[in-house]
Amino acid sequence: MNIDVAKAIKELLFTNDAVILPGLGGFTSSPVSAVVDYVQGSVQPPSKKLEFNPNLVINDGILVNHIQSSEVITAQEATVAIDNYVAGIKESLEQREIVDIPEVGRLYKDYEQKVRFMPDNTNFEIGSFGLPPVQFNPIVRQKNQGNAETTPVRKARPSDPLPVSPIVVEDKGWAEKALPWLIAVAAVLLAFSLFMWLNDSTSEQQADVPQARVNVKPTQENTASESGSDTNTDNIMTEDETTNTNQDQAGSHQNDTEEDTPGRPSNSTTPDESINSIPPSSQNEVKNIFVVIHSFGSANNARKFARELENAGYTPTTKERGGLKRVGVEVPETRANEIDELIKELGRKFKSSPVAVDY
Repeated sequence: MNIDVAKAIKELLFTNDAVILPGLGGFTSSPVSAVVDYVQGSVQPPSKKLEFNPNLVINDGILVNHIQSSEVITAQEATVAIDNYVAGIKESLEQREIVDIPEVGRLYKDYEQKVRFMPDNTNFEIGSFGLPPVQFNPIVRQKNQGNAETTPVRKARPSDPLPVSPIVVEDKGWAEKALPWLIAVAAVLLAFSLFMWLNDSTSEQQADVPQARVNVKPTQENTASESGSDTNTDNIMTEDETTNTNQDQAGSHQNDTEEDTPGRPSNSTTPDESINSIPPSSQNEVKNIFVVIHSFGSANNARKFARELENAGYTPTTKERGGLKRVGVEVPETRANEIDELIKELGRKFKSSPVAVDY
């Protein structure tokens, strides 16, 4: 006789909370309330959650009694049929096969050799058996504005269906409506600011750094200018005055030679004095010694350091050589004995190792 044990298990799960397969385990069920799925727009009816417990191996006689009454056989025959069914399940599980119990679920072994259960979608809750999921669509309503006519409210009747609460979507606020315009205005302001900044940078790069300016110390600049002005004022003579002076000195020297008498003071002018009376403008121009403080590859950095040097009281000079812009100061060759002291002073102030060029 062919006894369907799987069918008996399914039938017992409708009326019992647990159905035990002796020697294998038991199927347990727990009630689950109705579930509303707002994403799928459906309502699932109440059901039972079905699980498998491998620790329930003691025979409680429920499955044997059900098979005995439904198949009209003895208890011993029902027990033998159940034992054969369980032995077949164990053998399939040992061979890493999946055992399918129709409309109940599937049994299998995982990598830890533990029996796992995956239930089917059968609803074993008698009260909601056969009820399909209910699909619903939310009703979108807008708020009434102004003086709208009121509709009389009708009393609910017992035959009326249960009302479904609509999902109301409110109007967007003024901030959300103005957000695109605010973003556009911010983008325009950002572009304008970037344009002005680039324009200012270009104008700074085009500005020329002062070139070939003779440098003197801040403390000595005024003294040198004052003394230089006095010396130039007193010593510079015109060409005619120099000629006349030389002629007068030559005549007086000749007279003194011819009429030189003892005790008479001599007013003659020596050749050395005549040479020293030559104006400084007729001599060779004074060369300058360039003291390099820093070298830069960027013209912008060179201009920044030149401004820093000028703020410190020095006259900056910039010269380009070998692709580098050298920034430093120029000192007259006549003050060469002060170069070492100036190099030490500049190195201490600007934390560098100045180098004198053409010195």
